[in-house]
Amino acid sequence: MAAPMSITVIVELNLKADKLDEFELMCQGLLPQTRRRPGNLGVQVKQDQDDPARIIMIETWRTRADYEGYNAWRQDRGDFTVLAGMVTDTPTRRFLDHVPV
Repeated sequence: MAAPMSITVIVELNLKADKLDEFELMCQGLLPQTRRRPGNLGVQVKQDQDDPARIIMIETWRTRADYEGYNAWRQDRGDFTVLAGMVTDTPTRRFLDHVPV
């Protein structure tokens, strides 16, 4: 397969039921910063219709290194510590390449 032109990162979160509004407000403040980070090509937040506390974030990055740099920046700022108080378990991440079929 050819080298990927970008990667997709899927982040799955299970929020505490009483933290949905707080999470939305946090995203409104943080996602504009995410979209301005070097290598970010877009980010979407999706909510499960059958389980509103289940959130899927779909992020597109130029490279995995760009994402890892962003992730370290968020860690250093303490944003993940705040998020940890909103979730029921550790978020999962998957890194996906486009398959040109």
